[in-house]
Amino acid sequence: MPDTTIATADAVTVKRWDPKFIKQANKKVFFAAMTGREENNIVQSKLDLTKGPGDRITMSLFPRFAGAGVQGDVDIENQEESITAQTDNVSIDFYAQAFRVSGLLTEQRSPADLRREAREQLSIWMGEKVDQLGFDAIEASPTLIYSENSDTLVKAGPTASVVAADLIEPHMASFLRHAANTQSPKIKSIKQGGRDVFVLLMHPHCAYDMKNDTTWQNFHRDSDVRDAKDNYLFKAGMGTIDDVLLYEHENVAVATTWGAGAVYGARNKFMGAQAMALAWARFPFLVEKRFQYGTKWGAMVGAVLGFRKLVFDSKDFGLAELRTARTNLN
Repeated sequence: MPDTTIATADAVTVKRWDPKFIKQANKKVFFAAMTGREENNIVQSKLDLTKGPGDRITMSLFPRFAGAGVQGDVDIENQEESITAQTDNVSIDFYAQAFRVSGLLTEQRSPADLRREAREQLSIWMGEKVDQLGFDAIEASPTLIYSENSDTLVKAGPTASVVAADLIEPHMASFLRHAANTQSPKIKSIKQGGRDVFVLLMHPHCAYDMKNDTTWQNFHRDSDVRDAKDNYLFKAGMGTIDDVLLYEHENVAVATTWGAGAVYGARNKFMGAQAMALAWARFPFLVEKRFQYGTKWGAMVGAVLGFRKLVFDSKDFGLAELRTARTNLN
């Protein structure tokens, strides 16, 4: 049987690495606005594996200096402050999704542009997959937990003591912001526009409860104009309280059996610098292919990455969990 050679220009040749698709998928990642290559981000991205082989990245974690330093014309030698650096590892894996049209008749019958729709839906899937990996990471085995018990935040408080009235309130954001400096290790702020910023990520039901609190409404009204022009982070959230940016996302974990067994709850997240790490080995890419002598078309989206919350000395490095009741809107 004679062999057939497919040239680069042939219509059946697989197409790879569409740069527009990479940007399209990235825009659909919730954590994208919180991600950067420097330590001064909620999610620190690492690109080392895009340049060479390997299946994990080792990251160094440094606590901030606690001492006052020296003042005046004094000998600084032998007065250096020592800090203990630790490491954490981020492992990568391959994630993909694919779509195939059954044949030319299907394409002919459909009023929609199936190729365009497939590209759009695959980019949405990839963005949601990256986000889910991030949420899976921060939900796993939290080491710092505050629960609202009878209108009081209790460290490591039992969810059995949460009652239906223990809804999220604005003062909790301020409480966690100031408590961050007393943790070990400290939850470090993000430096933005000369301000020390944190993020409080809530379930949408808790966001509803927050928005219906008159104290939040006052904070929101007074801070909107000032905050929006400082940094892109402020534009993406639902408001600020005491330099804590408020966000909501449906992937925040929820419960239905707290309290005596019937209280609806949510595991909201308070985050500072380097709460998570995102390691890329291959950015999202799209592969298009023809099958069955060109009568069937398919596409696949894939990426090689790893998402992990960072842990310092067996403790979450930039993360605290806030467990509150929520209004059930379902």
